Parts: sequence; C-alpha cells; structure tokens
Amino acid sequence: MSEEEILIYSYNYLMSGARGRKYNLQFIAINNYFNKKENYPKLEDYNLDYDDFIKKYESFCVRDFVYKKDYYSTREMYLISPSHYLYYTFNVFKYFYGNQERLNFSKSNIKVFYSGLLSFSDSNIYINSNYSNSYNKFQSEKLSFVGGRALVIDIQDFFKNISTKTLIEKLFEYNRSSECEKSINNLDNFFKVNNFGSLPQLHYSISSSVLSQFYLISFTEEMNNILVDEECKAVRFVDDMVISLPKNKRKKKMNEVLNKLTYYLWKDRLNLNSSKTKFLETTEYEKLVTLLEPSYSDEISSNYVSNKIIDDKVDWLLKNQAQNLIEFFDKLRKCFLSYSVDLEEYHNYINEYIAIDGDHATKVINHLIFGKKWHSLDKEVLIKLVEDNTYVFFNPMQFTTFFLLVIKHLKLLGYYDPSILDNFINELKNKNALTFREGVITIQYFLQMKLSDKELITKMEKINKKYVEFLIEFYNV
Repeated sequence: MSEEEILIYSYNYLMSGARGRKYNLQFIAINNYFNKKENYPKLEDYNLDYDDFIKKYESFCVRDFVYKKDYYSTREMYLISPSHYLYYTFNVFKYFYGNQERLNFSKSNIKVFYSGLLSFSDSNIYINSNYSNSYNKFQSEKLSFVGGRALVIDIQDFFKNISTKTLIEKLFEYNRSSECEKSINNLDNFFKVNNFGSLPQLHYSISSSVLSQFYLISFTEEMNNILVDEECKAVRFVDDMVISLPKNKRKKKMNEVLNKLTYYLWKDRLNLNSSKTKFLETTEYEKLVTLLEPSYSDEISSNYVSNKIIDDKVDWLLKNQAQNLIEFFDKLRKCFLSYSVDLEEYHNYINEYIAIDGDHATKVINHLIFGKKWHSLDKEVLIKLVEDNTYVFFNPMQFTTFFLLVIKHLKLLGYYDPSILDNFINELKNKNALTFREGVITIQYFLQMKLSDKELITKMEKINKKYVEFLIEFYNV
C-alpha cells in the first residue's frame, strides 16, 4: 500500500465502524464531519507532522460523561475531534503496515483477541471493524474450555496504567522500518499535546485497542512460555484472560503461575485485578461461560440475541404485565424519595430483582432494553413504566435509554403523552445546577431523541464548557 492507500484504508475503517453506531456521540461527530465534502481526508494534510497538523486542524479533546458498571465510578473515556481521531488511526495503521509481523499477538498456547481486527491482507473492513466479531470469537474460545477447570484473570485499570511514554519506547524498540519513525514521533506528539499520559480510551478506537495488545507483547511471550511448560491453553480479549487447567493441575501450582504472571506484569507497570482473579471448578466455569454476554452492533438492534438464563430472567421481570419490573422500579422510587440516589440500596435491589447469582446485572438490563419483549406489554403498563421516571437516576445510561425507548414506542402506537417527557425535562431544567449524573441523563436525551434544548445546554456548560463546545461543533445542538 502507498501512504495514500493506507490513509483511505484508515478512513474507510473509521466510517465503516461509524455506520452502526448512530447513538454514539463520537461517531455521530465523525459522520457529521466527514460527510462534508470539504473534510474528505487529503494525504498532504494527514501526512503532516503533528505539530503542523494541529495548526491546520484544531485539537479538540474532552472527557466524556461515562460511568463504570457500578454507576458510581466514572470511566476515563474521551471524545476527540474527528480529524484527530483519523490522524491517530492513520499513524497507527502506518506503523503496523511497516511492521506487520507485530500484528499477530497470538502464540502457540494463547489466542489473543481485541476490539476489532487490523489486517492489511483482509479487505473486508466491515467485518473487521465490527467489535462483535472478535468478541464472539473470544466467547467461542471460552466455551471450548467447558468440561474442565479454569483460572480467570484480569488486568487492573488496564488502559489507565499503560504509560504512553513506555509505549512509545516499545514502538521504537520493536520497529523494523525506518519509514515508521515519523509515525512514532507523531503518536508521541499526539499523546503529549492532548495530555494523554496513559493510553487513551477513545470510543471504539481500533488504534488504542491494537496498541494495548502491542504493549503486552513481552508479557504474552512470557505467559505463553509458562503455559507451554504447564501444558495449559489460554485465551485473552484485551485484558480479560482465561486459562484452561488440566485435571491434574493442583491449585498450588497455579498460584505459582499467578505469582510469575504478576511479576511479568509488574515489569510493564501493570497489576492483576485481585477481585476478578478466580479459580473455577468445572461446574462453576461452565455456569460462567453459559452466561455469555450478548453482543449487538448498535444500541438498538433488530438481531439482538441472548442466553436462555438471561432470557428467562427478563421473562420473569415482564411476566404478569411486568409485575416484578414495576415492583423493582417502585422500590427505587421510594428509595429516591427517602435517600436520593443511594447506590448501596440500589445494588441490594439489583441483586434481588435483576442479578443472576449476584452477577450479570448489566447483561440482564441490556437484554431487557434491546430484546424488546416489553413491546408486547399493554399500553397502560408501558405508560406506568414512564410516568414515574426517578429510576433513571440510579442507572443513568441504561435506564434513561429504556425510558426514552418506551416513550418513542408509545408515540408509534399513538398513545404518546407529551407531558411525560416535558415533566422529565423540566425536572432537569428546574435544578440550580446539574450534577455529573444528571449530565449523563441529559446527554442520553440528546442522543436518543435527536433533540436539543438551549436551557439544558446552558446548564451543561456549568458542568463542562468544553463538552458543550464539542456538541455545538460536531453535533449541531
């Protein structure tokens, strides 16, 4: 490939990924920006050194409003101007095109998957840019370990602990192409200008995903040597690992293996996540992997599939015209009235109504929302699900989406009461200042309803002015 062909490949990869993510702000921005003819990428621009590139294309980077699964901790996820997102992608692609042997992260005894797939020999960009495809392969490998014991391990705060300084050093160390040195320097400046001391988490970024696995090259090699010696097999998706244990492998021996892995991670300034490191007996592991998380190409999918156990849980929530779901929401409403957003109580109710054996709540809620079985509920029940919406404050991303989807469905059925949404929005407007949690709710409203509100925009400015500038520039609020 010529440099121009690599740029167009990077662009096509990016736009292919954007195709199925119409409710993701980063990709809405990318589509809005590159759908303008004048913004189609030109090699003479994207081949500039980063110092010159930012003179022509303003650097715009802001932290996004995203929670972790506990809905208390915030995730370090960023939004970045579309031109810089592509510039980052282009330079990563250039590096790996010149060092293609580095793209095979798997070894004899460990298969490695990451979000998406970068392959210059495979022209099917649509499949490669679909996160679900690589994740499903990972899930399939996990299923192949059923029938034996397993060791499940996870790297703590993975992206946050990948030093960009060390990453750049590794890129130079493993580089076999003098032509790629310019790309490394551009990436170095990209990280520095945007204040990325750790590997940036950008929405669905193939670049960060690939670089994360590149960072683990030496660890993967050492881990593979251990697996060969111990006659074990393993599979990894980004930082989530499963080691299949032979029947004769004693726990003492695997603790020794863990100790070695901890050391090799330490050399890369990483640590195991002790809370997610588990030895699982045969039946325990089988139960874990048969609760595989469903995947879907977008926040709304007509091809949403789920595991039977998760499906049965959703059926239980919706039986007798959503009796259990309404009871769950009612308890959240009473909790909100007495204690506001009490996350301890929230998780107690989650364990009582949503979770399966104390886990998998996110999977159940996702299937509740996107499985669309709630479409069959009577209109009176649907109205009841949105008349009191205080439950959205406990889980502002998932429950706000559910609330708004029910409203949109009622509108399609001809039973839409505008006052329900108006009351919801007015509650936000009447607050002296929005909290981070209310900011997440507001953003979900903008994205799901494709609407904006000047008064809410003004309130959002008080939380993060630069975020609002991003909305105005790339979302046209």
